[in-house]
Amino acid sequence: MDANYLDQIDAMGGRASFRGNERFPVSVSVANLTPIFNDMCFCTFTVDFQQQQFYFSKGMTDAIGLTEGEGILIHDFLRHLSGLDSMEAAQKYRDYFSAATSGKAGTISFQHSLCTAEVCTLRLEVHMQVVCEGTWKCIWGAVFDRTHTTGRHEVTDLPIRKKLIFDLEKIVQDRTVLSAAIIMIDIKEFHTYNDRFGRSAGDEILRGISDMITERLPVGGSLYHVNIDHFCILWPHASRVQVDNFMAFLQDETANPIVVRDENIYAAYAMSAALFPSSGCSADELLINAEITLNKIKKDKRRQYSIFVPSDKRELTEKLDFESQLSKSIRNTNDNFLLYYQPLVDAQGEVLIGAEALLRWISPSKDIICPERVIASLEAIGHMDGVGSWVLEEAIRQCSGWLREGINPDFVIHVNITAEDLMRPNYSLSVISLLSRYRMNPCNLILEITETSLMRSVSSCRQNLIRLRKAGVRISLDDFGTGYSSMNYLRELPVDEIKIDRAFLENIQRDRYNHSFISAMIILAHSISRTVCVEGIESCGQADTVRALHADVFQGFFFGRPVSSSEFESRYLKKLKICN
Repeated sequence: MDANYLDQIDAMGGRASFRGNERFPVSVSVANLTPIFNDMCFCTFTVDFQQQQFYFSKGMTDAIGLTEGEGILIHDFLRHLSGLDSMEAAQKYRDYFSAATSGKAGTISFQHSLCTAEVCTLRLEVHMQVVCEGTWKCIWGAVFDRTHTTGRHEVTDLPIRKKLIFDLEKIVQDRTVLSAAIIMIDIKEFHTYNDRFGRSAGDEILRGISDMITERLPVGGSLYHVNIDHFCILWPHASRVQVDNFMAFLQDETANPIVVRDENIYAAYAMSAALFPSSGCSADELLINAEITLNKIKKDKRRQYSIFVPSDKRELTEKLDFESQLSKSIRNTNDNFLLYYQPLVDAQGEVLIGAEALLRWISPSKDIICPERVIASLEAIGHMDGVGSWVLEEAIRQCSGWLREGINPDFVIHVNITAEDLMRPNYSLSVISLLSRYRMNPCNLILEITETSLMRSVSSCRQNLIRLRKAGVRISLDDFGTGYSSMNYLRELPVDEIKIDRAFLENIQRDRYNHSFISAMIILAHSISRTVCVEGIESCGQADTVRALHADVFQGFFFGRPVSSSEFESRYLKKLKICN
């Protein structure tokens, strides 16, 4: 029973005052409730006759999707009843309410199943009695959770997560069991099946997968349905080799379709396993560790399954700590973030013509963190948009300052943006507003977008690109040649420049393919009035070879590494200032 109720029992006179529920401040006979106190209560409830509503304590409100303290109409609650006994249980409730209204009800106890907000089935034991205070009366009750022995999933009729935890805990406490495994099986992109075929067909797919796994269970193994698209196998006495071989076997089964409504469904799985005792000595620890590895596998497109190792948890801890540090920096007005600048030079005269602004983050230990890691973490915690806006404003602010100080008025700053930026309806207006605020000519800004990010939604990005181009901002297509529709982008989008990816510079002096590719791209770009930047130049030989192919702009370590704004200014910009 909820502690706040038990704490308020007043033993004097054999009565208990339940003052914790302000809606029903009444006294209840302790003697009548003694059978209820003999077990742990799942939740308590009252039934208000006047409002025709149940009011549950927290356990049940969570289960059926209510906010704490929110009531639910009696007939709405009865709709949550499920299973073969649902009609019988609903009738018991109605009969008792009718008897209570007429003053003929005593105490009643019965069991029934209930479908939760997570589409899982709980098995509940209900106790009710009428509580009177003068002329006022209500029903007071308690509910016990019996799911650990009887809980089944509504769709597949498999035991659910609570039963898995109950069974797993029994195994790890059994001294005769020297090893065991749990294998988690996640159906990849299951929501797409519901979207395409409908919910009922999705349920059939779940049943088909459940049947397939059940038919292939190892000896002694049990299958559980622990989430909508998530199954788990509990396998006592399993070894690491057996588990690894079984996951490989199950992965091979993805080649065989599941037939639903005359459709062949080829489901793909991500799988993980945790071994007792090496991966944990309690049910909670084993489940947590298996889920850590499962989440790692789901993000790794090269792997389909893995067994938990301690480094998985270390990696997760380091990842969460890193993301927490980034979030703290963002809350503190982007402190620890800064921009570095890498020079861009004219390919023929090798004079500075601009710079690319590149994001950096300094850790609390003063290390400069790899930008790819920073960007991946920002995307994971949903802060890439905010930091991206900061990068754009900071780059424009810095460049406008340099231009006012008298450097070459044709100097350009390159800033990387994403397809998500361009998909925002008013993105172009925000860029133009920043240029106006810092009084910078739009032709001094070049926005870079990778063709791989454009693959997600060219049509959604086009309008912003057109508006930006019309305002005078130039557009550069980065990593050109790595996607599958590079030529199409040149035709469909207002692109001013292409940046040929550094991958094509590898061994360019002797690699005939790379040499021919860069040559062909330069000829094509020039024929449609686009300029060409080749990035990744790291040697004099590479520069000479690409220069002979008539590229327009060079970028790479050979001409300068990314440096802070102050170092960039002292190293490169003093030479470019115009004498008055």
